[in-house]
Amino acid sequence: MSMDRADIAFAVNGAAVSVSVPPLRRLSSVLRDELRLTGTKVGCDAGDCGACTVLVDGDPVCACLMPAASAAGAAVTTVEGLANGRLSALQASFLAHGAAQCGICTPALLVAATALLDKKPRPTGVEVQDALGGILCRCTGYRKIIAAVMEASVQTASLDFRLPRSGHAIGASPVRLDGVPKVTGDEKFGGDSFPADALAVLVVRSPHYHAGFAFGDIDGWTKQHPGIAGVFTAADIPGRNCFGVIGPFADQPALAEGFARLRGEAVALVAGEREAILDLDLSDFPIRWTELPHFLHPAEAKAEGAALIHDSRPANLLTKGFVERGEPETALAEAAFTVSGAIDTSYVEHAYIEPEAGYAYLDGDTLVVVACTQAPYMDRDDTAKVLGLAVDKVRIVPTATGGGFGSKLDVSLQPLIGLVALKTGRPAALAYTRNESMMSTTKRHPAEMKATIGVDADGHVIGMVFVGDFNTGAYASWGPTVANRVPVHASGPYLTPNYRAEGRAIHTHGPISGAFRGFGVPQATIMQETLYDELAGKLGIDRLDFRLKNCLRNGSETVTGQRLESGVGIAECLEALLPHWARATADAAAFNTAGIDKKRGVGVASCWYGCGNTSLPNPSTIRVGIAASGDVILHQGAVDIGQGSNTVITQICADALGLPLERFRLKSADTAISPDAGKTSASRQTFVTGKAAEKAGRALREKILRFANVSDKASLQLDGAAIVIREDEARRRIDLASLEVDADGFVFRAEETYDPPTLPLDAKGQGKPYAVYGYGAQIAELEVDLKLGTVKLLKITAAHDVGKAINPLLVEGQIEGGIAQGIGMALMEEYIPGRTENLHDYLIPTIGDVPPIETILVEVPDPEGPFGAKGLGEHVLIPTAPAILNAIRHATGVLVTKVPATPSRILAAIRDKEARR
Repeated sequence: MSMDRADIAFAVNGAAVSVSVPPLRRLSSVLRDELRLTGTKVGCDAGDCGACTVLVDGDPVCACLMPAASAAGAAVTTVEGLANGRLSALQASFLAHGAAQCGICTPALLVAATALLDKKPRPTGVEVQDALGGILCRCTGYRKIIAAVMEASVQTASLDFRLPRSGHAIGASPVRLDGVPKVTGDEKFGGDSFPADALAVLVVRSPHYHAGFAFGDIDGWTKQHPGIAGVFTAADIPGRNCFGVIGPFADQPALAEGFARLRGEAVALVAGEREAILDLDLSDFPIRWTELPHFLHPAEAKAEGAALIHDSRPANLLTKGFVERGEPETALAEAAFTVSGAIDTSYVEHAYIEPEAGYAYLDGDTLVVVACTQAPYMDRDDTAKVLGLAVDKVRIVPTATGGGFGSKLDVSLQPLIGLVALKTGRPAALAYTRNESMMSTTKRHPAEMKATIGVDADGHVIGMVFVGDFNTGAYASWGPTVANRVPVHASGPYLTPNYRAEGRAIHTHGPISGAFRGFGVPQATIMQETLYDELAGKLGIDRLDFRLKNCLRNGSETVTGQRLESGVGIAECLEALLPHWARATADAAAFNTAGIDKKRGVGVASCWYGCGNTSLPNPSTIRVGIAASGDVILHQGAVDIGQGSNTVITQICADALGLPLERFRLKSADTAISPDAGKTSASRQTFVTGKAAEKAGRALREKILRFANVSDKASLQLDGAAIVIREDEARRRIDLASLEVDADGFVFRAEETYDPPTLPLDAKGQGKPYAVYGYGAQIAELEVDLKLGTVKLLKITAAHDVGKAINPLLVEGQIEGGIAQGIGMALMEEYIPGRTENLHDYLIPTIGDVPPIETILVEVPDPEGPFGAKGLGEHVLIPTAPAILNAIRHATGVLVTKVPATPSRILAAIRDKEARR
């Protein structure tokens, strides 16, 4: 029954407003739905993430926890009220420091920081951390946010937002080309632009890990609930009720049929008017559940006689990857020293602050889906298949995406809202709650790994054997990618002449495991890098020196037999850390001489990562043209989820073309207007789409020069609606308005595709899986309380080879954000189905958990990359967790073999060590 409404008057951003809403309606809902002030975000509706922070009479509050009635007579300030005709000093400082990445948490941070600066214009770092401690950010790693707030009052007067001049975009750090809407609240994310007449959609989900179900009297139930437009089940799906990111392994229904394979699986949709859905209680929905036996761990799934989750996959094995080179058993038998170990890791939740959201509508006979995503063309193809439509009758329009990290590669709500729109003829909108987002979407694969590594008497690695079982959950998702990528990378960036590695993706009834920043490589690197520390100890040599002795170099062959002719930068990364290593180890030794209850440790770890798909086609296409107005129109289809592709791809294209950034206008990844630039994953966009942009820019330049009949030494300049071409003393002016315009409004255009040159892997995993690799190494400094088991991070020093830093500020932001996620993986993040399905029980790093980070940009160009650049996004997370675990062992003498290394696990390891004395 609907709650009675009341007229509630208050002020918002200095203007008087009055709304008629139920008094207990959340203030966040009133601001967003009634006043359309969507700069105030909703990430949890529980006060856990802080994304809904606004000022009420000058004080920060979580608007999701405040009833509308409590705002009566108050003055409310949202992010939209911070700029009075021009950016505030704080907003400008956020842009200048690169403090906004995806932008979903930025409004809340700006609002809370504004309140702090009003009281304390020049706050300390600790004061900033205290003021912003209740607001979670998953992208930035917080360090640039702290700097932006601290320096807002002292630097803003000198901020210069001018874009670099023509030919000088590469290597510059202009503010994000899409940055201003992120700091003003104008950026539209998945849930920010629902049509007023859209039906609201609820999803009925399985509360069980494995259960059969049958529907009761749905028609009767619908009649009992006014405002319900319809209930839809698998029987209503007109196409093939099966999707998946990798075609041959596609196995997931959009709506389950007869039984559910995991907790949170969608079984039915309820669509209705917004107010009716807001008041709807699904507890009486007519469905009968029959709970069935389930297993959540690979050991149970592999056991003899275990029931099959998918009949076509014996032993519940989805697939396995394999790499073998040389004779590893012989090498290990002949080794001077060997070490063996086992490491288990946990489910890790992506915890982007924006839950999945979007809406769908019919435009004639075309279904349009407007939603957050990392892969619009993949969404289009799967949505079309499920709904029985031709692909050209489905259009995906990506909104701004409030974090993704891999999980928003998979289809989620797209076919669900599409189905409702098709069946009702009305727009249909759905925003996942935090609980259903965490229940139903993908996670990082838990891994159970074992490995043995051997060295000769001189300290050279001569052999390694690795095996890992990766819990891929109920459906395939990116399980095949993880299983195949792990064996290629499990050696680390080190010369390993005799090697065998196997990665197995095992089905369970647990959450679906998919893509998450590294595709299994972070887990495997923990195994390898912790064993490297043990080997250094057995050899009696310095841990960093041991890595330098064995690292790959130009001319080395990898474990897949790929000869790396150039661009191998791991040695340069390790060498860049040497002075920091010497200082950090000396500091720890000095501290530990006096310390009793607390000990300091220093750890190091390295990484490498192949950019793009593993031995598979991986093309990106970029279109760029010049309009009659003189604007350069770039169809940039690489979805920017915060990493900066909108800016970086434009910088590359600008310098390749020879025209300034300020003349570029971006067209988004809308599948109706921009060519496919591939998915935003696998650290591929700067490398693959960047290379396509470089090719397109050069091709457009060549067309213009050929039209003007000049050589490639000529320079281009835009003067209003004309191109001025200079070569030596000659000058030619082309009036663009006088030229013929094509169907896209271009007078000159180019479209180019780039697909990295790779080769298939043979039966032993030998071949060329990637055209370009990125490299990195990190040092972690920390302090362990031996009585409590707690870890205090003191500093992370990160050296990463990016080939060429297209935008150094954005590179630093990626490194810091990746490190923050690595900290979470190492110390606190453990998703437990049924127990940690919210941001209160599931812990991610807060602003106080991320220590100072020193970034060292190493530039060892790779000739295959655009202007020598390599990918970066995933590499930066990989070394963090093993460096922290190695530092904990350095401090305590114990290795925690179940990750994350929580205080209880650290204490248990210390006590076990003491008991064995």
